[in-house]
Amino acid sequence: MKRPEAAEARRRRAAELLAQGCSQAEVAEAVGVSRESVRRWQALLAQGGVAALRRRRAAGRPPKLSDGQAEQVEQALRQGAKANGFATDLMLL
Repeated sequence: MKRPEAAEARRRRAAELLAQGCSQAEVAEAVGVSRESVRRWQALLAQGGVAALRRRRAAGRPPKLSDGQAEQVEQALRQGAKANGFATDLMLL
């Protein structure tokens, strides 16, 4: 999975290249994305400047678990069912 910070850095670099006069195709090749992505970014730049390329929080309902609780669930899943009090690691249907 791509890190949001890396994606934002890629968009900022694309903005720099576009400002230098590079074509959409040149920018796409330089930052490793499709020309369509560069076209969308260029439209965002025209509407809202570089600030429009910043990453945004994911839309939707906020998580019900805290980061610590999510980590506990992940650890329990990694340990397996038997380590968490079940008789077997098999799922019975």
